[in-house]
Amino acid sequence: MNLFATNCTNLHELGSLLVKFVQLVATRNNDAMEKTLLWEAFASLTAAEAREFGKFVRSPFFNARQQPVLLFDYLDACRRAGRLPKDAEAAAVLNKTEGGVKTRQTNSALLALLEKYLAYSEKFQDEGRAKIRLAAAYRKRNLGKHFNITLREARQNREQQPWRHADYFHDLNLVEWERYQFDTLTLRTEVFNLQATSDLMDTAFIARKLRLACAAVSHQTVFKADYHFGLLNEILVHVESGNLLETPAVGLYYYCYKFQTDLSAAERHFERFRAILDAHAEVFPPNELRTLYLLAINFGIKKINQSAEGWLRATLDLYQGALSRNLLLENGQISRFAFNNIIAIALRIGELDWVERFILEHKNLLERQWREITASLGLARVAYARRDFKTALLNLQTLRLQGLD
Repeated sequence: MNLFATNCTNLHELGSLLVKFVQLVATRNNDAMEKTLLWEAFASLTAAEAREFGKFVRSPFFNARQQPVLLFDYLDACRRAGRLPKDAEAAAVLNKTEGGVKTRQTNSALLALLEKYLAYSEKFQDEGRAKIRLAAAYRKRNLGKHFNITLREARQNREQQPWRHADYFHDLNLVEWERYQFDTLTLRTEVFNLQATSDLMDTAFIARKLRLACAAVSHQTVFKADYHFGLLNEILVHVESGNLLETPAVGLYYYCYKFQTDLSAAERHFERFRAILDAHAEVFPPNELRTLYLLAINFGIKKINQSAEGWLRATLDLYQGALSRNLLLENGQISRFAFNNIIAIALRIGELDWVERFILEHKNLLERQWREITASLGLARVAYARRDFKTALLNLQTLRLQGLD
């Protein structure tokens, strides 16, 4: 309905139309609960998270009011039924005699509970860090036996995990800091652990600083951004003068930064980076390891585009390493751009048998809409490289059948 398409002959008629327009907008917006912050956050919950949040809302420790429970039940029913919530229905569930203001207040209350639940889940999903916080609570209550047991468990938790990334050193620094604070209250003549605390803090900070610098250098080459990082030069000198290069969390990012910025010695830095990556890949969590591989792959592609020698094999090796660890997958799928890059590089090297296996084994990981087209074109290129023109033509005909002329 276009209210303003009608000819207005006087101000009275225009005023009436404006009133109708406002009423129409109000009517349409009356059922727009799906656009609220509450529903958008609620709809993002998995089934398991929704069940946990339901228990959270019903816990008297977190919520003593009935209205948020009623609203949760309504929204959860909508989520399970796969339909959008409506303001009018929510108001009826709560208490239709109390009007919109009460509904908005309950929306806000339930959103606050949801945010508290999400923060609580994030805070306590890491058992090791939860132990550190518990040790701090015991320390503040001067419960020495409890403190020592809990802090020992926190340290053991970190030592037993496989990762040796920046967060590992950060967490051990927190453990040492708790130990120092406790010892200063109970010991008077002992040597404190300040050196260990300082060393762990430095390692965590340097690893994070270099990681950020690597990301910035990679980003600014694409988007022409200009970043300035304080203390970076001093950090590089400190790393070079000490033994921190032997720490993978530092050495990898140091050489990653150097092969992106010290172009005269890029290959030497890159080879050192590759050696550390191959030897210590297992001590990094998958998301961080994926970033390391992608930083190196992107640089390799840049060097290939510059016709630099030796980078085709190096880049394909990185792709193969990332594939073997499932690091190229996002939401269970591989990008068609990465897929095509792998094919193009392998063909230029002459790895025809390998790239054919790659296409056949990984094509089902492509997005459905690009799967057959990308795979058929790749197989056609492999056949053409073998001078098997008949097979190449058959794959190209498959492309025509799929609508790609």
